[in-house]
Amino acid sequence: MNQKFDALAQQQKEMLDDLVVRNKKLAFGSTFRGLVQCSLIEMIDVMGYRYEYLRKNEPERFSVSDQDWWNNAYS
Repeated sequence: MNQKFDALAQQQKEMLDDLVVRNKKLAFGSTFRGLVQCSLIEMIDVMGYRYEYLRKNEPERFSVSDQDWWNNAYS
């Protein structure tokens, strides 16, 4: 995982995970980078890791397909 994400309070982790599940990539990025100092690349890596973890372990939380979630992810 990521040490900076792991160091966050549980409430902060849940808030970030909720943004991932709701497909709010920009909100995740600005929130995560507001909580910890990190590069854009590190933030994208953490978001991708959280997405993969949540998609595998809590798929019922997602309202969009895997393909739809990734559409325009890097544009």
